[in-house]
Amino acid sequence: MTKSAKKVKGSITFTNSTYNVSFENEYKYMDIDVTKTWDDNDDQDGLRRNNNIDSVEVKLYQSTEDEEKSLANIENNTISLSDDNEWTYSWNDLPRYKDGKEILYEVEETIEENSILDKEYTQTINDKSANSKFNYEIINSHTPETIDIAGEKTWDDDNDRDKERPSYINVYLIADGDTESPLATQRVMVDENGDWKYKFEGYPKYKDGWESLFSDVKFCSFIFSVFISSSLLNEYSKLLVNGKNDKEVNDSNEDRKSVV
Repeated sequence: MTKSAKKVKGSITFTNSTYNVSFENEYKYMDIDVTKTWDDNDDQDGLRRNNNIDSVEVKLYQSTEDEEKSLANIENNTISLSDDNEWTYSWNDLPRYKDGKEILYEVEETIEENSILDKEYTQTINDKSANSKFNYEIINSHTPETIDIAGEKTWDDDNDRDKERPSYINVYLIADGDTESPLATQRVMVDENGDWKYKFEGYPKYKDGWESLFSDVKFCSFIFSVFISSSLLNEYSKLLVNGKNDKEVNDSNEDRKSVV
């Protein structure tokens, strides 16, 4: 990413029938600001935290029309951005010219091949410069992963011998055991194959870097659960969640909500 600018001032004098014209470059030096922005929903998938990405390296390059790009000829041409400097750095009083040629500056983040930043993030550099102030924003973007949660309600009632199955059941998707505020609700009815299937689509796979599991694992901070609501007595029911859990639910009274 490059940026340049010029501004000159001059004067004209008349002496002994001769015009004397002089010009001086007002902008001999320049400042460049760089800011790092993470677009990953506050590290929802834990890619940065779990891979110890707490800083990034940024390099300043320079070139002229006569010289190819190389590291800027200054002492601090390589800097680190992190929480310690609020992911921002400024290069001040950089020379604009070298041997009469205008210097073009460029900022680049160091990303190792096949690293998490290389494989999981995409990078863009936004030029936010205005007038003579040069300001660049390096954005690393990652779209948090999502999952679908599917399951099936099965009945252990001798094939509905007493004809007491309800016409439908409500299936609630909850997180962190919060049955008061379900994430979603589905009304499930028997299909043409005699199955009672449900599917919740597009829910986050991770929260705060922990994978969302369908079981009561204590170290997980985000747990998907499903509970069933029915207005009729179920002698016995079994719920399969995405083929991973096989947990029995015994309902002994009406309108009971059983967390699975």
